[in-house]
Amino acid sequence: MPLEIDPSTRQVLGIALKPGTVAISQLNLQGHLLGRTLSRTVNQPRQTGAVARSLLVRLANVHTLAIGVSATGFVDPEARTILLSSAVPSGGGV
Repeated sequence: MPLEIDPSTRQVLGIALKPGTVAISQLNLQGHLLGRTLSRTVNQPRQTGAVARSLLVRLANVHTLAIGVSATGFVDPEARTILLSSAVPSGGGV
């Protein structure tokens, strides 16, 4: 039996971790922006994860099908951490 996803009720979220900023966008399944992109300034790099989480809580809901994250540098997908990034220049696991 094929799986059918209703594109009119589902959405995806995209989070961008940039130096000094975290941005999040809500998109439909065709990649069109829904609403506006939310962004927040990150004063201390170690707060990047907490800022991303707070934005995610605002937009994620029962209609969210997937969440994608982009970050500069190197990411360990298995450990789910940023290894080296200009978004978190001080290092440490984010």
